[in-house]
Amino acid sequence: MEIEQLRFIEQNTLKTRSGVSSEPDVEIKTFLRSETSVLRWESGHNVAGYDCNNLFPAWVKGKRAFLLRRVWRALSPYNADGTQEDLLTFEQGVKILIEQGVYDFAAPTAQKAKE
Repeated sequence: MEIEQLRFIEQNTLKTRSGVSSEPDVEIKTFLRSETSVLRWESGHNVAGYDCNNLFPAWVKGKRAFLLRRVWRALSPYNADGTQEDLLTFEQGVKILIEQGVYDFAAPTAQKAKE
């Protein structure tokens, strides 16, 4: 079995723009996050739009963590957009992975062996 290596990049800001307000990005102490997300899903669907969510592995102060990025996608005729980023503990990120069914698999069914 081969595990894919993740490339990490430095990041020192968190995006805080909502669909209705334009807050400046929050500067924080530099941390490392993966260039690629390990999970993508949609949530918050309504008549105005929905969130596209990405979960990135991260290292914060020498500890495993996750960065959650939520990008609002407006549906026509709406046009607001925004990106919100939050740092999560490792445990919070694993909880999201489990809730989204990453570790879910079908239970085995009994089958007769072919002779």
